[in-house]
Amino acid sequence: MKNILSIYLSVFLILNFSILYSQKLKTIKVKTPAHIGIKEVFQVKKDMPEFKHGYYKKYKYKKLIEDGFYKNNLKDSTWKEFAMTQQLVGEGKYAAGIKSGIWSYFSSNNKIVQKYNYDTHQLEYFDVKTERNIGNAPSVFPDTASETIPIFIGGTFYMQTYLSNYCTYPEGAFKASKTAKVYVNFIVDKDGSIIEAKSMKPAGFGFDEEAVRLINSMNKAFIPGRQKGENVKVKFVLPINFSLK
Repeated sequence: MKNILSIYLSVFLILNFSILYSQKLKTIKVKTPAHIGIKEVFQVKKDMPEFKHGYYKKYKYKKLIEDGFYKNNLKDSTWKEFAMTQQLVGEGKYAAGIKSGIWSYFSSNNKIVQKYNYDTHQLEYFDVKTERNIGNAPSVFPDTASETIPIFIGGTFYMQTYLSNYCTYPEGAFKASKTAKVYVNFIVDKDGSIIEAKSMKPAGFGFDEEAVRLINSMNKAFIPGRQKGENVKVKFVLPINFSLK
């Protein structure tokens, strides 16, 4: 009888804890204007509605691009990032709003192309052959090379996905049905930061400003280039496509 009562009591406590927990959170949905196309679905504390706390999902033009959790308004636990094709491009953990531990990044054919350790700030794995098939990459594993170009953490496909997912279409250009390809000239500095980003040929309609903003948002997302074993500055030119399709 005591065992039965213990079981009933445990179930009662679990159910009441679940009800109490659910009462403390509520789900919020936020949509941006059409030219941005973002929808966020997340939980907040009822007594602190400005704080994200619980599951989080982010969509762009109805396609899931982020899936994870918040704890006290900071990204926490396991997160997944997706391309607009719904392919998984990155997976790992956050701690107090910062990427931590080893993150895995995937190529367009669903192979792991990189594993990067955010605690030690080092590549743990790099599929050089796969990366060289779709973009610029060193001929050998970067840590063994005395000379190498800057490497985007996550790989070329991840960088393409980032640019697509987090590009905000200028409102005026969207309303006027304008498209553009903006070439941004920038430098990856010795510490992997981005400096001197600028549009090479003005496109107008707010395209240039958004393209430069997008490039600058990738600050510290590069492993710096090396020459003769020393970190060096390297110039880049990257096209940013603005398309309404």
